[in-house]
Amino acid sequence: MRKSLIRGITSTLAVLGIAALAFAGTGGQLTGGGTGLKQVVLSGSAGQLAIGSGITPNPLLVTWTHDSTLQGTGSAGSAAGVVPSQLLGRFLGRQILTGSGTYVPTSGTTVDRVRMVGGGGGGGGATSNGANVSSASGGSSGVMLEVVLGTPGTTLTGGAYAGGAGGAGGTSTSSTFTNGSSGGDTTIIINSTTYTAKGGGGGKGFNAVSLGQTVVAGGAPLAGTTAVGFITYNSGGVGMELDGELCIGGAGGSTPLGAGGAAVEAIANGNPGQGLGGGGAGAASCFANRNGGNGAAGGIVIDEYK
Repeated sequence: MRKSLIRGITSTLAVLGIAALAFAGTGGQLTGGGTGLKQVVLSGSAGQLAIGSGITPNPLLVTWTHDSTLQGTGSAGSAAGVVPSQLLGRFLGRQILTGSGTYVPTSGTTVDRVRMVGGGGGGGGATSNGANVSSASGGSSGVMLEVVLGTPGTTLTGGAYAGGAGGAGGTSTSSTFTNGSSGGDTTIIINSTTYTAKGGGGGKGFNAVSLGQTVVAGGAPLAGTTAVGFITYNSGGVGMELDGELCIGGAGGSTPLGAGGAAVEAIANGNPGQGLGGGGAGAASCFANRNGGNGAAGGIVIDEYK
């Protein structure tokens, strides 16, 4: 629900605990010490949004709508973390890149909204010796990077890209297990700069144990994603064994581009990750050896603007 609508070239207001604020026209200025503002929505022609130092949270979400919608974050004293002028223009189309190749921007592209994710980690394997049980944890999602690139009026250039491979799920025998493998890096070159989204770490396998309570930590994302824009990920879920009566393999980690494999129980192989970069689930081994789910391969989603 829009709490306030401001029309005109510039506007100044005090933010008093509202959840969202809408501007129509050319933008405005936020001042005051509001603590409940979560999102600012701007529409219309180019303008500036100045964010006062008293606004909390800081940064906040800024959405600029003009034919299509893009998002950025703003911090005190700046316009938007993603400059508003970047978020204007005609939507040309979307490219979804998997595997490897060369990114060729659509003719006329000057600004890209890039969302990319590394390969998901594989879930761990779980063993059984016929009398005891075990459960493994899920693999982490790949790390997702979202960034707006380019300058209005300047043609954007592409380059080589590669989607990170999904990590293999761990295996098991009656006496040994393997952890899930880590997912690979996703990379792309745009305007002669390389951007990297790291893969997810593999889930932990586990050997059969006698009655008791055991929790196995989930896989964690790998470090080293390019430090720009917005970064998110989800670690793998824990594997749990409770007194030999309940075995649960941990779920794989998810991002907005791909779901992790769902958790499993009793006697089951881990479910594979889905979409782009979902982590594989860990295995559940109640008296039978089971393998972890594979992580999903990473990829890149690019929305192009002119």
